[in-house]
Amino acid sequence: MPKPFGKTTIGRIAVRNRIVRSATWEGMCDGNGAPTEKLFSCYDALVGGGVGLVIAGYAFVSPEGRQAPGKMGMHDDTLVPRLKALTGRVHDKGGVIVAQLRA
Repeated sequence: MPKPFGKTTIGRIAVRNRIVRSATWEGMCDGNGAPTEKLFSCYDALVGGGVGLVIAGYAFVSPEGRQAPGKMGMHDDTLVPRLKALTGRVHDKGGVIVAQLRA
């Protein structure tokens, strides 16, 4: 029987445990969709508290896909540094992060 706190894999992704934070809307990105320090702190707390996998929800991949203020964007190369920084913070705490994409 699988253990909730034991290591697992999802496809080729290794995860430290089976605790998953599902995709939700935090509203913690700036007007262009870049993660803010508030979102960094939120994810720090989640992963620091034991979440193994964070599903960032949802990220729009074109400006027309933005549904509400504060959504995460992945539509512009200028966002890459902040997105990489967010991913790095999650990885540094032992977590894994994936994105739910919205066209």
